[in-house]
Formats: sequence, structure tokens, C-alpha cells
Amino acid sequence: MNHIVDVLKQMPLGLRGFSINVGSFVNSTYNLQLATEIHCQTGLNFILDTSRNGGMFSERTLDEINECTYDPPFVSKGSEPGWAGGSKNAVDQKSTGSMDFGSITNDFGADAYDSYSSSYDEYAYRKRRETGTRQKRWSMGDYGGGSYDAYGDYGGSDAGGSDYGDYYADYGAYDTGVIQCLTGDPSGGHDANAWVKTPGEADGRLYSSGTFHECLLQHSIECSDQCPQYVPKINGEFERPSGCTCD
Repeated sequence: MNHIVDVLKQMPLGLRGFSINVGSFVNSTYNLQLATEIHCQTGLNFILDTSRNGGMFSERTLDEINECTYDPPFVSKGSEPGWAGGSKNAVDQKSTGSMDFGSITNDFGADAYDSYSSSYDEYAYRKRRETGTRQKRWSMGDYGGGSYDAYGDYGGSDAGGSDYGDYYADYGAYDTGVIQCLTGDPSGGHDANAWVKTPGEADGRLYSSGTFHECLLQHSIECSDQCPQYVPKINGEFERPSGCTCD
């Protein structure tokens, strides 16, 4: 979180905001809390990708979501794309106006990069087979979510979800301005919901990445040894086990 805030504060003046949950499945309650903290520390507004975070899969814990982040089961569309309350608000960007490239490092590791066809996926698949554990596609560290009544007006099944923890338990970590932002107008930075990823577009586990299959919404095929998250490559081609389709 600190790394993200630090980098955004170094962005040139004139930006309006950032996006969150792009192509992913985390429920909107948690995403709104996470994005609001970034908004309150940077002054930047945000859009939320709700294309695939409205199903039962999005009610799982972050660790459980990390176990199956490619063509996961029980996925549904989230809230419809549209403007939110923050779109009417002016942005008060907090920026140094200069980028410190020396401070930008790959703190998140290789699993932060979503390129299904990369050599990393082959490594991750081998690691899964050899160790019995799946590599996380991404990690949000120790932050958590839970119910956040301020966002109740957004509704939808994606507005709730698993109990990810007590998110704002330690206000002492923030200055007064950030606390006032978090408690006074927590939805003020939310510009819009968007569908960045087309619901039904494959991630690469059950079908070739980028192809459309309507059955990818609400199928029940879990990640397992029979249908692994990371599909092996043989002679340069992905080899999906027979039966790992939802048509």
C-alpha cells in the first residue's frame, strides 16, 4: 500500500485518478475501502472494475481467490458500468510533480504481472506440481475489508462479500486530513464503475486467453490437479486436460 501511494504521489500534476480490480474478482466492498484509502492519501479519484466480481466466488477470502484466479468458478457480473458520486467532485491531487525512478522497484515480485503466456506461468505450474502449493497471482498484503455501510447505496451482490478483517482499526497510522477524508465522505473519490474485462472472456485456464465463452459465467469447475490454474506448455503449446471446459 505504501509503495502504491508513494508512486502515485510522484505522478505529474493533472491526473484525475487510477483504476482498481482490473480483470479481477474481489468484491466491491473491499475494493472501495482499499481505493478510498489511496484516494484519501493521494487526492486521486478512482474507477472500479466490476465486470466479474458479483458472484459467489467474490465472497471468498483473498487467499481463496488467489488459489484460482484464471477462469475461476461461480463468477458473475458485478454492478453495471456507470458514473458514481465522485465524478462530480474536483480532484485535489497531492503530488511532488517529479518521479523518483530510483524508488520504483518490483516490490511485488513476479506474481504481480498478469501475462498468462509468459515463461513465469510455466515456472509457476512446475512449482505447483513439485511443491503442492499455488503461487499467488497477486497479494494485497495485510489489508482487509468487511462491511462498509457508507457504500450501501451501491448495492448488488458484489457490494458485500467475505469478512476480510477490520480495515480501519488503526487510525493512528494516518494524519488528521486522511482520517477526516476516510470518515467524512468515504465515497467521494469513486468516479465510476467500469467493465474493463468482458464478462465471459477467458483468462487461459479453460480456454485460450482472450476468447469469449458465455459459460465462463457461473461454471463450477474449481482449480484442481485435474484442471490446474496454470496450464502446462508442451512444445510451445498449452495442453489443457480433457474435460476442463464448461461448454
